[in-house]
Amino acid sequence: MDRWLEEEILVKHEMKWTTLWFKNQADFWRERSKRQDIDLPAGHRAYAEKQNRLWNEFHRKACKKFGMSV
Repeated sequence: MDRWLEEEILVKHEMKWTTLWFKNQADFWRERSKRQDIDLPAGHRAYAEKQNRLWNEFHRKACKKFGMSV
């Protein structure tokens, strides 16, 4: 029983870490799409914006599935 309780604790932490990873990736790509220090080609900016939306969607869905607030 102790092992199951330990596993439950670990899984809850992994769920939180997963949502944080998704959010971190979304933030990373958002920052890349907004860079002003270099002149990004339109295709690169569009790719970064697409990645931002993708990771935000992963974050939103994971939070919903795990019963966490966005």
